[in-house]
Amino acid sequence: MEQTEKQVHSSRLFKKATAFVSLMIFLQWCVLDFYVVRMIPYPEQVHDNDWTILIIPILPSLLLIAWSKWSHSLLTPGQITGAIVLGIILSIPLILFFGVNFHLSIGGQL
Repeated sequence: MEQTEKQVHSSRLFKKATAFVSLMIFLQWCVLDFYVVRMIPYPEQVHDNDWTILIIPILPSLLLIAWSKWSHSLLTPGQITGAIVLGIILSIPLILFFGVNFHLSIGGQL
């Protein structure tokens, strides 16, 4: 069965939305990590802000939902939810590899 142009466009939008969420979570993690490492005294109070990790996925999710509504995109609510969940999952390897390297390059300790 041949895919219609609408389905192909929707598939591309899903991939872009997933990449957007994943990269936004990674960038937010880097900003938070930079703030924590530069906070005085480090590393004694490093766990005081652990709760902020829970709110990191909120901003990209809200931006994706707002963009979807504003642009009248072809993404369904299920695809938006899937892109958010998959973006969260795909951000973990980014953080584990590139994020740890960033952490060490700014003077952080493991």
